[in-house]
Amino acid sequence: MEKVRHSARNFHEQKGKFVIFSAFGKVKKTFGSKDVVIVLHDGGAALWDKKCENGPFLYGSWITLQSLNIDNDKITLSFRNKDSDPTVLEFETTDSKFAFGAIGDILQHVLYGFEQESLKLSKFKFSPSRPTTMSIMSRLIERAETEKMKITGDQIDKIEDIFEISRPAFNLSDIPDVQNILIAVFDIIPMTSFIRELIIPNLDFPTQYRILSILLQQAPSIYHLTFTGEANNRIEFFESLNPNSINLTSLSFIDTNIKIPELNKLSTINSTANFNYISFQNALSAEALDFLYNGYLSASLPNLISLNLDNTKNLSFDKIANQISKLKMLSVANCNIEIGSALDLLTTNAPELRFLNMSSNSCENIKKKLKLPPKLSFMSFGDVSWKPGTLVSLLKIIFEEIPDNSKLDLSDAHVDDEEWPSVFNFLAKQNGMRLQNFYWSNNKISPELCTFFDNFPNLVVLYMSGVLSESSLELVNQFSVSLQKMTNLKTLKLTGTDTVFLGTQGLASISKAFASLTNLEYLDLSGNKIRDEGFSTLSNTLSKCTNMKTFVCDNNDLENPESLVNFCKLYPYPYSFPLNDINKFESIKKIHNSQVNEVCKSNRTNASRMNFLSLLQSDADINSKYPKPAKNPLDSPSNVYYYEFCSPFPNSISKEFGEYINSLGNPTKTPYPNKQDSEENFVHQKPRRKIVSDTEDDDDDEAEKNPESDSSETQSSKKQEFKLRSNWGKSITFDDSDTFVPKPRPEGEKRRRLYSDAGDKPFKCPIPKIPRPAKESVHASKKRTKHPDISDDSDSIQSPEKEDQMINVVKPKVKQVIVPSLDGFSSSNESTVTSEDEEDETFEPKEADWSFPLRYVPPPQDTEKIVRNLGDKYSLGSLLTAVKRS
Repeated sequence: MEKVRHSARNFHEQKGKFVIFSAFGKVKKTFGSKDVVIVLHDGGAALWDKKCENGPFLYGSWITLQSLNIDNDKITLSFRNKDSDPTVLEFETTDSKFAFGAIGDILQHVLYGFEQESLKLSKFKFSPSRPTTMSIMSRLIERAETEKMKITGDQIDKIEDIFEISRPAFNLSDIPDVQNILIAVFDIIPMTSFIRELIIPNLDFPTQYRILSILLQQAPSIYHLTFTGEANNRIEFFESLNPNSINLTSLSFIDTNIKIPELNKLSTINSTANFNYISFQNALSAEALDFLYNGYLSASLPNLISLNLDNTKNLSFDKIANQISKLKMLSVANCNIEIGSALDLLTTNAPELRFLNMSSNSCENIKKKLKLPPKLSFMSFGDVSWKPGTLVSLLKIIFEEIPDNSKLDLSDAHVDDEEWPSVFNFLAKQNGMRLQNFYWSNNKISPELCTFFDNFPNLVVLYMSGVLSESSLELVNQFSVSLQKMTNLKTLKLTGTDTVFLGTQGLASISKAFASLTNLEYLDLSGNKIRDEGFSTLSNTLSKCTNMKTFVCDNNDLENPESLVNFCKLYPYPYSFPLNDINKFESIKKIHNSQVNEVCKSNRTNASRMNFLSLLQSDADINSKYPKPAKNPLDSPSNVYYYEFCSPFPNSISKEFGEYINSLGNPTKTPYPNKQDSEENFVHQKPRRKIVSDTEDDDDDEAEKNPESDSSETQSSKKQEFKLRSNWGKSITFDDSDTFVPKPRPEGEKRRRLYSDAGDKPFKCPIPKIPRPAKESVHASKKRTKHPDISDDSDSIQSPEKEDQMINVVKPKVKQVIVPSLDGFSSSNESTVTSEDEEDETFEPKEADWSFPLRYVPPPQDTEKIVRNLGDKYSLGSLLTAVKRS
């Protein structure tokens, strides 16, 4: 029988299964009993006997389990079948307690909370476990196999790539032939906690929109839905949508051709739903655009906060301006708009406007008496073609009128060479404290610009990507001196390009400033070709930035992987996983498993120090008589801490951020000092109130009258009301020592794993190669931005749509997981983290976490009959399958 056991394990492992338990047992027969081998893996349970050469004689999938029981040494498992009687696995083994403990551990990994309740799992008092990335992928594969879908290795790899860095935007078009496994994919999405946006292409799947409406009710973490490509049956989705049963607040349409009926239906829904953000990017037909002017906006604006019309070439801005009096955020990038005329229209027509994106347009004339909207505090003019004199004219108006804590984006400016001196001379004469975020990526630098930075020491966010070059070392040195004075700086982005990069000498110069930047929290030095020499000195240099929360340094032409490993060992703060460098070393076969494991281990450990995740010991057995497996491969490492800097302008709005924006009052302006004012006089000018962050609530009238009332009861209550939870929230994870890697599947169907202890073979990173960035552009005109981005002040009150998108790590062996909020708010869908000392002895699945009782609100279609037939509680996969068959 030992030979049978060995063959059985090999059989399942070669099919990509994780064998968690195997033992000898007996099965009762009419006359006596027969010896069997029991195999429990992540997909199901199997019984083998001596005659089984091509597979088990009995098998059941965990997601079809309908009952389980243990009586002394006898274990009974009953699995439902679609068209026949249940499959019953009944066996006896001397290791019954260990076998039953393994079953309980697997079921808690791969089943939803309601499915566990239907099995009455709590009565057995198993040691607690939670779904992990590995177990979610196991459920995906098992669902596909159960529903007879052909799932390929490429499809699995693409989904794993998303899960391994917890990417919040799930793009279905990234998965090859996703329509073939759509039901299985939708079945696992509610089990994740990090997916915020779902990107839906037009698929060859007749009921995809009906299924989508069901999914949104089961996945409360999703608040942004993006449609791409042409679609003829999307109205079906809007008709079946029940706005009261979902958390959807943002809708985007990209490269579609929306007609009037669809836009009309959207208008009807938006009048009653909570949609705060609507985006039409190259999405409206000519007749629909006319309807937008004459009907849609007037009907939708009561709830609408943000409107995005990027890439709408034939947009009539004067018709739009007449209907946006209540709008707070507007993006019209790459719409062939003349900026001067558009700003003139906004002055009187947009009194509530706070955020404006006019990137990738042109500016031909600026009126001298132009006034900006009174509440405008965020202006993005990136990738703009400026006629001579227009940029300086606009800057004069901006610096005269901007309120406190304003943000200005002038990246990728297209200015004549002879115009730059006047721009720099104007900036050098400015002085004051109002500007908080400044974006100057891919522009020129001069001594006058460094003088400008000297006069704005209170900058909090600075983007200077593609600006500093090793070939202009003198300017780099001068900027380094200015940088030392920016002691309030919290976010600094200095990424390089193929032609503009710091190099080793430039890095040495910039590094001198880091000791003064004690408040620095986020730093990106990627793409600067600092090589091994520069990389080896970074750990000592950056250790002086004691408040550092995330360091990004990738794609820097390293030649020896040991430089990366040594840095990771010495650097004490969190850093983003270096995907490009790992991929490069893998492609030339210069990195081994042991080196990758060192990088991964320190990556997780350092992230835990900032509560990006918490490393705990293995879950306690809570005195369960059914012990957990010593090593469960479902708890193997599968995620890394990864961080993305994103575009300044947000591309979605959560419900909480919408409420926050609506609550803001009028911004106040600090008296703006002239250059000739003495430094002493300037220092003694009192600001409106203590600057807490870039988006602090401005609607406190008492604070307006009394700038020194920071400690008042009213002020304290206001701060408490908008106190934001930090973006990276706590996640519970596992002990690094517990790793397991199964034998690979056959060639072509291999399931890639990010971590392996299989030996010193060249490591193949599962993350797709990311090409070296070309000239950076952060504007929606060139391509759609991925994530929201407003502020970087994460320790204080801030705009929830964060400037830097944090990709949270969801780790195995979870005890209680926070659903991380991209907007920085503690939403109603979040659960709290329970510390090890405070944990209850019993395990109860939380609704707000991964366990979602599926309360389906059926649309007025034949789906209602299907739901009744399935009963009160059902698997989302079962429901979606039934809808497909209908």
